[in-house]
Amino acid sequence: MPQKFILCVGFDPTNSKGVFIHRDKESSGNSLCGLPGGKPQPFAVGDWMIRATLDQAKAGAVAPRKK
Repeated sequence: MPQKFILCVGFDPTNSKGVFIHRDKESSGNSLCGLPGGKPQPFAVGDWMIRATLDQAKAGAVAPRKK
């Protein structure tokens, strides 16, 4: 992984389903908000509380190629 990267999370909320993601009240400038095809903007009311974890690849595993 590069030292800096962006984690994108997408979902399709409706009145009866969605994704609940917490945020803190401190806006450190590390969280962004945006729509596909648009430029991400700073998330001004806090920071998203999402934790990304990485595992090492299993021996012999090959990452899928982009099409």
